[in-house]
Amino acid sequence: RLADPADAPQVESLIADLEGEPCAQPAFAEVFAHNLAQPWVRYWVAQAVADGPLLGFISLHAQALLHHQAWVAEVQELVVVPLGRGQGLGRQLLATARQQALAWGCANLEVTCNQKRLATHRFYEQNGLARTHFKFVEKLPPPPAGLDTGLGH
Repeated sequence: RLADPADAPQVESLIADLEGEPCAQPAFAEVFAHNLAQPWVRYWVAQAVADGPLLGFISLHAQALLHHQAWVAEVQELVVVPLGRGQGLGRQLLATARQQALAWGCANLEVTCNQKRLATHRFYEQNGLARTHFKFVEKLPPPPAGLDTGLGH
């Protein structure tokens, strides 16, 4: 199902487990709420029962890219709790994201995955995604207090 604002605490826990560190507050809650309101972002969650704990989460973001001359959808996060692994939840979440990317008319479905997650690399390859790029990252310092970034934060 699509995620809603009430899912934020459980999604935060899933993301903290994925990243191996706690999420910053109030930043997590602010970004979660902001992204839920964006037409180019979708969050889905997986549960065994309607009122049960979340077993998985996926986020999909789309953007128009010059080098593709088209819209591209990117999975930003995909996580399934250990108890839920091996049951097809990850495949189902990825299939849902793929369907949304197709509905948006995107040219590609992309995902970036940490180099250390070798089993996850195999998962993506088994689900039709190919290794085609390298990603390079520079951690930047936070903006000074009061700076108008023009990005609404």
